[in-house]
Amino acid sequence: MSAKLIFLRPGSPIADFAPFTSNPAALRRLVVRYTQGECAVLATRIRELTGWPIVHLLDPPSRVLPLHYANRRPDGGLVDITGRYPRGLDVLATAGHDCASPIWMSGPSFSLDRNDRRRANTVLDSPWGLYLVRPDERR
Repeated sequence: MSAKLIFLRPGSPIADFAPFTSNPAALRRLVVRYTQGECAVLATRIRELTGWPIVHLLDPPSRVLPLHYANRRPDGGLVDITGRYPRGLDVLATAGHDCASPIWMSGPSFSLDRNDRRRANTVLDSPWGLYLVRPDERR
């Protein structure tokens, strides 16, 4: 039996993700929030829970500021709000960022305030969050 890869992008059909959420509209809002503004918050909380390093997406030479933050899993794959990406398929995690030359680099560390941590915990304690970071992967 092969594993089914599940990815979620803004505007994606939500029906395939029914096992992960009872409210597709809420899931869409979370994806937009954590792909277009608060991805560093989620990546930081995942780092706190798992120890997985933060990485950031660059698109040199035209765009040298980070476009997105995610986490590098021990197996070499990436994880962000949109899914778990297997090692070697980092390019899938760049979809929606319109990158010509995507590069994932080691990212900085951030600190979270209580509200950031609470919002990220709400996501990570949801069925979708438990898919992104399984309980056995948390410290």
